[in-house]
Amino acid sequence: MTRSKPFVMAGGSWPPWGSPPVVDTIGLGFLAIELLSLDSRRVYVPVRTSAGALAGCSRRAYRWRMPEPSSEASRILGDRLRLRRRQLSLNQEEVAHLAGLNVSNYARIDRGHGNPTFHTLIRLATVLGLEPGELMSGFSAEHLPVSRDDREAALVRRLR
Repeated sequence: MTRSKPFVMAGGSWPPWGSPPVVDTIGLGFLAIELLSLDSRRVYVPVRTSAGALAGCSRRAYRWRMPEPSSEASRILGDRLRLRRRQLSLNQEEVAHLAGLNVSNYARIDRGHGNPTFHTLIRLATVLGLEPGELMSGFSAEHLPVSRDDREAALVRRLR
């Protein structure tokens, strides 16, 4: 992606109107504001912003990602994590910090909306004093969301 030169305004310059490439990928933008210090040196101040904030300034819309389908398994896992977290009198921020996770990512898992990786499950189980198997016991294919292949197969069967 090519970027035009920043324009200069009172107090410094600003990156061009448009989202940096990273916004399209992960939803975060890292911008730098160029300021002139009192002794006429250029100072770059990093600014972190979300894609939503950048979209208002953008000439093209940022990409909206479709949410993952909710599953019964995610809801049950979230219930188990939340119950254990409350038994230990911990809040979401504390658990996320101890597990080395972003708070918003852990909050999604805790609410039953996230789809954690295997490594994340091990970290969470360790922080909460559980065995990973305790978090994962009792699940079957019925708890999972319908896959795209299953939906396509059902559509083909209906069309025949």
